[in-house]
Amino acid sequence: MSNNEIRWKVEDPQGRQVILKVTTYEEHVIGDHETRDAKVREETEHNAKQTIISPNIIIEDDASRHLYYNAIVISENERPQKVKLLKVVVDSDRNPNEVVTWLSLRKGEKIEGGAIIYERGKDGLSS
Repeated sequence: MSNNEIRWKVEDPQGRQVILKVTTYEEHVIGDHETRDAKVREETEHNAKQTIISPNIIIEDDASRHLYYNAIVISENERPQKVKLLKVVVDSDRNPNEVVTWLSLRKGEKIEGGAIIYERGKDGLSS
């Protein structure tokens, strides 16, 4: 397996190509986390991909990172489903842009970052 093998590739609402490399997925998104957290990340991979395709907002965190946010429905350990905010971190200084990781925010955790560069429902522009 090549270090540059792509697990998936999508386009965000502003026309940027975003990829997830196999090595990033295996070694960082899943591999750097405890079993329970890794399982939740595996289960939310489809949501992470959809968050890039159709986010609620995109925030420019700094010169090299974009943070994509979306509300998702998840079920942990067969408990009742919950709505959580999913954050997908993308390196924006590469072409194509590359997914770094994703995580669901905990209750009370705030959205952080810099300027909003995309907001759904506002023709892709923030006011």
